[in-house]
Amino acid sequence: MAAVTEPMFRHCYTRPTWTCVVDGDEWPCASAKSELRHQFGVRGRVFMDYFLNRLREARLDLPDEDDWLLVKRFVLWSPEDHR
Repeated sequence: MAAVTEPMFRHCYTRPTWTCVVDGDEWPCASAKSELRHQFGVRGRVFMDYFLNRLREARLDLPDEDDWLLVKRFVLWSPEDHR
């Protein structure tokens, strides 16, 4: 199995706050979403795997955040064709 590498984005997150390093908004910010859509294109499974892994990590870093809000933030914004 090939190693999975972290994609490089200008609007990336910083941990443990999960904010954008460029604009300070909650990550994924609007610009990150645009970059991610471009990066992943129509590879829906890869897109969802990436965000489910980010959700798991964020859940550990943000234990006081509501689970449903984290799901909406990391998964439910994705384009219909990626679900």
